[in-house]
Amino acid sequence: AAEPACIAPEPAVGGVRAAPPPSLSAALAAGAAPWLGDRCYPPGHDLLVQGQAGEAFFVIAEGWAAQYELLKDGRRQILDFLLPGALAGFQPDAATPSPCSIQALTGVAARCFSRRGFVEAAAGNPTLALELAALAAKSQARLLRRLTLIGRRSAKERVATLLLELYCGVRMASPRARGDAVAVPLTQEHLGDALGLTNVHVNRMLRELREERVLVLRGGVLRVLDPDRLVEIAGHEPA
Repeated sequence: AAEPACIAPEPAVGGVRAAPPPSLSAALAAGAAPWLGDRCYPPGHDLLVQGQAGEAFFVIAEGWAAQYELLKDGRRQILDFLLPGALAGFQPDAATPSPCSIQALTGVAARCFSRRGFVEAAAGNPTLALELAALAAKSQARLLRRLTLIGRRSAKERVATLLLELYCGVRMASPRARGDAVAVPLTQEHLGDALGLTNVHVNRMLRELREERVLVLRGGVLRVLDPDRLVEIAGHEPA
């Protein structure tokens, strides 16, 4: 499919915007990183498609994306939600098909890099290699936490933990944000596909959390009413 026109999304789409990681920024300024440009994607557009090889990988600069896998029967498992600063789609071998798809949930602006060129550049630039390794490690840690969440936690704990992680993730990406509310442009279907729950079950858990005055998720806005209670239900503070 043709690349979408690079029309900048609305400011602070999804409530967050972030600069590239410092080492990548320095490498860009020095011309050391194989930068393919900044690209903008409309909601619903796939940055990467499962089963297809791609030359580029991405660092999300603005907006929200989802990393997901489609099963043969058409069901979707969302593996991760990608916020600004997240690494998306890196594989050392550009010819290797992508094991999953990455879709823009809002308007997304992404910094695009050549996979092959980045590997070559990182071979002579340890700082660049370490920056990429740090981003990859953060991504792996999120996936491991999500695996434990789905496998060993109750439905209420799953919903509470994911929303706590997203709330803190938005706060980290937008440190100047104030108040108890952040933009979380996700539907109950998104949450269910990430947590292995039906829409009905997600709705029930959100209602319980709302009635207990822990949080409210409505219209793409997450308001945390009782942070201490939310951490207690989740069982831990997010890493």
